[in-house]
Amino acid sequence: MNRLYLNGYVLPLQSSGGVVAFPTRARGQPIPSPTVFGEITTAFKTRLRAWCHARGIPCIEFKKGGAEG
Repeated sequence: MNRLYLNGYVLPLQSSGGVVAFPTRARGQPIPSPTVFGEITTAFKTRLRAWCHARGIPCIEFKKGGAEG
């Protein structure tokens, strides 16, 4: 069985300054709200599930905390 585990890192978001600047600069939000990150994640997961479904590929979302959690 083949598997793909996707985990993305954005270098500028590895610092507190980058996290604060991202919603205002990259997303055009008037204030740096953390809800932007949830919106991006939800939209990405929705598109990924649709892509998998259209191709008959199972999409399994792992729970937080790993296999034991």
